[in-house]
Amino acid sequence: MQYLVKSFKDFTKNKKGMINLNLEEYINLYYSGIETWFTEECNKYIHQDRIMNILNIQEYLDGSHAILNRANTVYNGRTFKTTKICLQYAKPLLAFQKSFLLKNPVTLTCEDSNTLKALNEVYKRGRFNSIDNKILDKMNKYGMVAEYLYIGDNGIIQSKIIQPQDSYPVFTDSNDYVCFIEHYTIQSSSISYYTVYYPDRVEVWDNNGGNGLYLKNTYKNLSGLPVLYIKQENEEDITQGRSDLEDYVNLVDKMEELLSKYHDSFYKFLNPIPVVTGTKLNIDSKGNGAIDKNIVGNTLQLDDGSNFELVLSKMDINSLKEMYKILMNSLLDISMTPSIAMNGSSNPANLAEESIRMMYTLPVLKGSMSVEYLKQGYYSRWEQIERLLVYKGIQVDGLLDCTFNMSIPSNETELVNNIVNLYNNKLMSIDSAIEHSPYVNDIETEIKAIQANKDNNITDLKDSQDMKDGNTTDLK
Repeated sequence: MQYLVKSFKDFTKNKKGMINLNLEEYINLYYSGIETWFTEECNKYIHQDRIMNILNIQEYLDGSHAILNRANTVYNGRTFKTTKICLQYAKPLLAFQKSFLLKNPVTLTCEDSNTLKALNEVYKRGRFNSIDNKILDKMNKYGMVAEYLYIGDNGIIQSKIIQPQDSYPVFTDSNDYVCFIEHYTIQSSSISYYTVYYPDRVEVWDNNGGNGLYLKNTYKNLSGLPVLYIKQENEEDITQGRSDLEDYVNLVDKMEELLSKYHDSFYKFLNPIPVVTGTKLNIDSKGNGAIDKNIVGNTLQLDDGSNFELVLSKMDINSLKEMYKILMNSLLDISMTPSIAMNGSSNPANLAEESIRMMYTLPVLKGSMSVEYLKQGYYSRWEQIERLLVYKGIQVDGLLDCTFNMSIPSNETELVNNIVNLYNNKLMSIDSAIEHSPYVNDIETEIKAIQANKDNNITDLKDSQDMKDGNTTDLK
């Protein structure tokens, strides 16, 4: 990232000229160079299809499941409401994936201490650890999310997350990212708003106050285009992300259908069918064979050798359990979630630590994939933060990276003892020891605190030695 500091103006000029040229050609080619080209861009099928998919996902997360469309049953002219059981498995699965990767804050690393100090300060003041959780959450749910960096009125570098349903990134035919449009319409007032992010400026348009669109404000864009976080699992188009929910919905739908239909069958077949085998006793003209009329209640009188029973339709509960178990296991396998995280009946106390860690092999694999997607966005974020720091008079020069501390169950006492042994045997530096400690998130601050304690101990030791030697000074 050294070029951002040494030749920032030249880099911006060259990069800006190249991007504007591509964007200008794109606008001239597809929209004949009209000023409000972005309205037609937002109406392109590729954008509308993605936005519709996002809205469908939001409705699903709000509880609009396919089982709710199950038709009612009509029997003997009467309508009976069928059972509709909704299973909100999607939410805990997504929550686990986010917490597993980002429960512990991301740790920034850099060989240059000044760069690391400046970026850590930006992260603390801008609450970027909280922003990271929101980014991963939306990336898993909708396949992509955008983040815009800017300097707030208080001088703090801040992050604005642009809602996926309002996001329209613009790519050229060669998949070059050249512009970004934020668009939404207020239903109550029918006012449409467009915020167009160019590489050098941000334009705000709306149709409030008359017919047609009007340019309301233009701001200088100091950071650049919004950072894109794309879950690149879409095989058809690398510019379009893919939601994790698309892998889960069909399985959850089948689980809901299975439970709902079984529930209805359980009540339907509770009504037994009376079956009489043999003949009923006959009553002669003298009343022989009749039941005593003084008996209270109902009595069934059958001839010798006859029998009566209530027949119930047999339901195979074991088949239901097995089918549901197969669907649940498939859901956990596809989402790469350990069964111990979703099954409260499991007792991990009887499992060895190594066995538990083996159960988390798939979550670690999925977490590693998410790390790659996040880092692609982080690299652009860090460049833009360094660019904004230059405007604040802070120059940094260092190559940034980060580490993720996944929430894998472990014996922390054993881990700390191993770190201490490696450090005492001079096989690990103090920086590495602190970095691998499960109790430390801010490495730089912790190292400073340790150094300050050492300095205080040296000072106290020197004062004690001076007192023993008689070198004391009266304090007044």
